[in-house]
Amino acid sequence: MAQAVAHPPVLWAQRQDCLYVTIDLQDCQAPKVDVQNNDTDKFGVLKFSGSVAGPEGAEKYAFELELSGEVKPEETKISATPRHVFVVIFKKEAGYWDRLQRKAGKLTYLKVDWNKWMDEDDMEDSKDPFDLSAIENFTGMDGMGEGDEDSDDDGEEPPPLEGANGAGESSGGKEAEGGS
Repeated sequence: MAQAVAHPPVLWAQRQDCLYVTIDLQDCQAPKVDVQNNDTDKFGVLKFSGSVAGPEGAEKYAFELELSGEVKPEETKISATPRHVFVVIFKKEAGYWDRLQRKAGKLTYLKVDWNKWMDEDDMEDSKDPFDLSAIENFTGMDGMGEGDEDSDDDGEEPPPLEGANGAGESSGGKEAEGGS
């Protein structure tokens, strides 16, 4: 009897210029990823197939997605690890897609990867003028407290607080009573 082919869990996120697709399939054997364009209808196609060793033999997984726009198949990057298969697909034209798949509809195995997701507003915010690598430049600045001889901090303990009687002695935790 022929074994049915299952859909693996797929997570996706996008940037203005690319898509991140994570096929969450542990210990995938011989993963095959194919990214092409359908030139007549102007959309990309992502195909995946692979198998995982199971108790009753190899379990087969596969899917095919028609993407919302055209892609650059020659620039696709694929990384297979024991935890998942990660695919970076570059868009032919930069911009955000309304959805990953060409046709509207919900695929139960396809979910948004919120850990990698960045929309247009986030991209504008990420162009922060403060560059953390510039912190290294602060180490060579003069006058930043290095070797400051007029510093009040010379490692000594501060003097004891003056008591209510102004004698400069501690009152042993009791407040001074009486008047002047």
